[in-house]
Amino acid sequence: MKANEILAIGNEIFSTSERKSIYRKEIFAECKTDKEKKNLRMKLRKKLDAFIAEFIASSKNVEKRKALKKAWQEYAKQVYINVECIVDANANTEKKDTIKNFLSAMNEK
Repeated sequence: MKANEILAIGNEIFSTSERKSIYRKEIFAECKTDKEKKNLRMKLRKKLDAFIAEFIASSKNVEKRKALKKAWQEYAKQVYINVECIVDANANTEKKDTIKNFLSAMNEK
């Protein structure tokens, strides 16, 4: 049995077997190589981490949270296909939970 055949076993039942991009295609228009795309995705993940870090740091500062929320909403509209789904399929559970808490705070009215 070939390695590809072995790795394909069970793929039809896994919900994460198909990787989909969470980012808008337009932001990769200027990238000419896969390396440039990978570099941009890494920068986008770091930017998300910066938003989350600021969210945690500003837990007691209401004005800063409002400014963060406004900046996040503008940023997320430009970057993500679905603003409610901004986590990569391969992210760990702790990161997914942190992002879920962040999103609920950024999307509340």
